[in-house]
Amino acid sequence: MIRDLDGWLQQPEQEALRHTFANWLNRILAPRLSKHYHIHPEAISEINELKEVHAMLADTVDEWVKQWIEQGLTKGIEQGLTKGIEQGIEQGIEQGIKQGRRDEALNTLCRLLRRKFGPIPDWVTARVNTADVTTIENWMENVIDMHSLEEIFAS
Repeated sequence: MIRDLDGWLQQPEQEALRHTFANWLNRILAPRLSKHYHIHPEAISEINELKEVHAMLADTVDEWVKQWIEQGLTKGIEQGLTKGIEQGIEQGIEQGIKQGRRDEALNTLCRLLRRKFGPIPDWVTARVNTADVTTIENWMENVIDMHSLEEIFAS
């Protein structure tokens, strides 16, 4: 559109309008570009021709695109980090709860075994230390019904 306008204003009978338009660009457009689009005032030289505006806008649009991409990447990275940290915290809490539940079940089983059978042999300690919480809970139930360590850990 600017190219078309420039072509029309290049006609000799449009010289006065061309100068008026150039003045308008210098007084109105250039300051607004500087203020609203973060174009440094020194980067906007006095505009004498529409061709200069076209070139300046083309460069400016390229710079805007670069800024938008950088802002998008920065925002994406920030959001990704925030989400990753949140997920990491959630997973850490879940793992901590699971580990705490397992440790409590393990301690309870060992107390029950010691109370019913006395000192715990090494082979029992090795088994319970590698078991998951569900298995440990099953063994706790077996302590009530079974009469020997072998019976408890056979099932």
